[in-house]
Amino acid sequence: MAVLTALLCAVAVFAWVAPPINITLENSILGTDITARAQKMHLNIDPVPLIRLRVLILGVGLVWAIAAGVTVGIKAVILPVTLALIGWKLMDNYLNTLQKRRQEDLAQEFPLFVNMIRVFSRASDLYIAINTARQLLQGELRRQLDIMMQELQTYSIKDALRHMADRCDYVPMNSLVSVLISGIETGSDIDEILGTFAKRVYEARVNEAKRKVKSQPLIMSILPALLGLFLLIVLVYPLFSDIIRKLSF
Repeated sequence: MAVLTALLCAVAVFAWVAPPINITLENSILGTDITARAQKMHLNIDPVPLIRLRVLILGVGLVWAIAAGVTVGIKAVILPVTLALIGWKLMDNYLNTLQKRRQEDLAQEFPLFVNMIRVFSRASDLYIAINTARQLLQGELRRQLDIMMQELQTYSIKDALRHMADRCDYVPMNSLVSVLISGIETGSDIDEILGTFAKRVYEARVNEAKRKVKSQPLIMSILPALLGLFLLIVLVYPLFSDIIRKLSF
């Protein structure tokens, strides 16, 4: 315990006398990967709370490991180090979960967006069709379209469409943008292509919904089995082991 106290005092003194360094959490060694991944995934989040949580987990794990190693032994360090690594990994998994939710949000209104572009483009040009459809949408797709409308003040409609497809990182959106750019460059009628595309998108959504519905009974059948196994281990096994131990004597 004396070693741990001396170590913590040394760290405190170093932090007090060291010259101040203008480094934010986003640019620190513990936060650059989270910031870079969030930007690469185009997630609309503030990475600072995640970085603070990571620093907290790492700090608690480090202090716990040092205290356990000094007071108990080297074997006691395994548990805090393992938990700290698990907490570190959970931050990455959380970003993946946010990205998955973002993709699901895009997929929810994307078929409607395709159909609205098809209908509105018959009566006006593509810009007005996209802008009108944008005003009727919500969620992540609406946010991406808002950004696109702002970019149209600087970029051409083809470049703005490509940028939106890159931000969405959604395969059907890439296909839709390719169709729209092809129609702009060739001047051909894309109504029939959009109709076929919208039909395939709806079919994909229906198939995904059917797959989720079919998987629910399987999950619900596994949960009671796991619960029964847990009760067997916790309640029944100690009882039988006690009876067998008494009979052995």
